[in-house]
Amino acid sequence: MTASGGLPGAAVRFTAWLVTWLWALLIAGVLVWLICLLVGMTRWAEIRTDTGDLRFCFLGIPYDDVHQHGPGRVVRKGAARLDPVIEPEWLKCGTIADDVYWLPYRTFSEATAWSSVDPRITRFVMDDTIRWIRRTQGRWSLPPVPSSAVRRASDGTYALEPDWRSDGLVRAYLDSKGYEPPPEGPDPVHQEGSQ
Repeated sequence: MTASGGLPGAAVRFTAWLVTWLWALLIAGVLVWLICLLVGMTRWAEIRTDTGDLRFCFLGIPYDDVHQHGPGRVVRKGAARLDPVIEPEWLKCGTIADDVYWLPYRTFSEATAWSSVDPRITRFVMDDTIRWIRRTQGRWSLPPVPSSAVRRASDGTYALEPDWRSDGLVRAYLDSKGYEPPPEGPDPVHQEGSQ
């Protein structure tokens, strides 16, 4: 200490230097956080594995949900219960900035169309979509599922094209699973008047 009771010059300079650097680090941290916020790195989407529901998160905290509605959600939950059971789990499927989260959501919606033929095909599509999301977070390429045979109806539901059995991509997909779909004809589960 000096005779006047103050700190020596070196201590004052060190304290000023330390305070300056702490302020600089604080400002840099805030700037990095703001940049991340602007590019969407702190906000992302997650999809639920057994239903295809979508939710949006900010720093890991969910703040908005987009639920799959109608019979399609019930169909996917039923397919998720086939052996082995798909456990309900939320998987990250893209940031808000890259806007790719709608692709896994749409693929889960399209999976519903296959239930009119066989729930096992719905399950194949769900399983492959889940594996694709785990591998890529839904950001790269497309899910390895036969979406060429699925069309969206005017009411927002999904249905199979009438000639889906002759679609080469569908045949290749089912062959890769070692699966032969049931023969063409009326579906006893969905027949009018069936119990």
